[in-house]
Amino acid sequence: MTPEGNFVRPLADLCAARELFKVFISPGARSAPLVRAFTEDGRFNCEMVNDERAAAFIALGYSKASGKAALLLCTSGSAVLHYGPAVAEADGSDVPLLLISADRPSAFLGQFEGQTTVQDHIFRPWVRYSLSLNGQSFKQHPKISTEKMWEALTALDGSPPGPVHINIHLEEPLFISQNPLPLEFPQEGKSILPTYPEPFLNDLKKLLKTYEKIVLMPGSRLGEHPFELPPAAKVLMEVGAVLLHEPGCGWPCPQAGIPNGEDILRCLQEDMWPSLAPDLLITWGGNRVGKRLKQMLQRYPPKMHIRLDVHKRLVRFAGTQNKVWDVDPYDNALWSCTLPQVPKDYLHLWQELSRKALERRRMLLAHQPFSDLTSMTGVVQALPEDAIVHVGNSMVLRHFYDAYPLASRRFLVDVNRGVSGIDGTLGTAVGWALARPCSQVWCLIGDVAFHHGLNALWIETLPSQLKIVVLNNGGGNIFGTMPGPEQTPYPQKYFENRRSICAANDARKYGLEYKSVHQSHELAGALGWITHSTKAAILEIFTDPDVNIHTFKQFEIKMHLQQ
Repeated sequence: MTPEGNFVRPLADLCAARELFKVFISPGARSAPLVRAFTEDGRFNCEMVNDERAAAFIALGYSKASGKAALLLCTSGSAVLHYGPAVAEADGSDVPLLLISADRPSAFLGQFEGQTTVQDHIFRPWVRYSLSLNGQSFKQHPKISTEKMWEALTALDGSPPGPVHINIHLEEPLFISQNPLPLEFPQEGKSILPTYPEPFLNDLKKLLKTYEKIVLMPGSRLGEHPFELPPAAKVLMEVGAVLLHEPGCGWPCPQAGIPNGEDILRCLQEDMWPSLAPDLLITWGGNRVGKRLKQMLQRYPPKMHIRLDVHKRLVRFAGTQNKVWDVDPYDNALWSCTLPQVPKDYLHLWQELSRKALERRRMLLAHQPFSDLTSMTGVVQALPEDAIVHVGNSMVLRHFYDAYPLASRRFLVDVNRGVSGIDGTLGTAVGWALARPCSQVWCLIGDVAFHHGLNALWIETLPSQLKIVVLNNGGGNIFGTMPGPEQTPYPQKYFENRRSICAANDARKYGLEYKSVHQSHELAGALGWITHSTKAAILEIFTDPDVNIHTFKQFEIKMHLQQ
């Protein structure tokens, strides 16, 4: 009996020591020692997900919701490659995710052995730590091997946090229990709390005395920040700064914030943009969805751009003096300070324009035909208090962001805005629902993205509080709203790929309740049905793609006209 398989139990012990207890397993033979190590240990909560790509996005959603890295276990060969899209998203979103892949012995490479490929360091560009292990080296150097495993697990919460990959070469026998090698826990160094020198606050006070037009522009949520208004935003808003909120920030827009900056710029001629352009721009977080605000800042750049980022990543604006301050916008102690007030005229201008733009949107919506635009507005207005809403990318996201200011209730929003397009939307929502069993989790998704990620429903028990709303417009309508695709041959085939596919059979196959909507008068009742459903459910809203495109373009034009 070879000793190579018995060192995986110490790895399980190290994971438990770091309180990493949620494990998503995909089937395979080579990973048998890994599966036994984690499933036979009563400390771990293991979930079987047949498809590795779906499993990785489910784990991503679970990690986002819980603030703790979820574990992924898979067999060798192409299986590990399916983790790639979620690994890239976790990297771009600063989400910790632990990938543990089984591998064949290195000597098998190039020898025409099945399920054998280069797996060591395969995710190196996207992970915070990449480790290759085998039983022989562990047996010869147990202390060094243990320290390396501990370093890998520690890197999950590094600067910035993110995914980690451990690839384990395993020899046969794979299904025989073996005594684990002794484990000596590494000594962990003392953590040093960050200190913020007085000059930081002095510099901030000088900026507030120098500039009167100040904009706060947070991006999508990164890492494990709490789902609440950052103290930095609260303090700076109190002195008169304008907060341009987006739903993907991860916390609801405060009353004094501006939730519809894109609509404001839609309603204005571009020669009026300079009056709204800031002198001082303060940013933090990840990607922003809205393009008009970015265009305004590029055409009329601020005099100073300060980025708050403890990981010291600078996002530049051309023609602007850019600085990065390694301070945390969520640090209560840091932002418990008194700052000088700035004149409120600039803030009041944004707030008045926000009110007018909101009124204009409401007025125009009342006269629109049944479409994705009106359907998403109805969905947003019906979302229950304290729901968690995971929104897909592409046109669904744009409609949701525009409808968000019309919501009458407060709910949390999550979006995969690291690198993902339609990939992984459904899986991430399932992960959220598994991690938050006491909250309704809504997945708002297009028909193409739904069918692309369908294997996320292929798990043993779907969370009963999962609500999936599919906007079925027959394909990628976003390309019909863009200038350019219509000038190429066969735009529908190669861009939109229009097809009539229904989710009803998928609902039956995976045991979800199902209802469809084809006309506007059916929507309110259907939304009430899915809200109160006691099982996982799908609401599919069918709209005409040509009506969607025409309505969207006309709505944009009418929003732009001056009253």
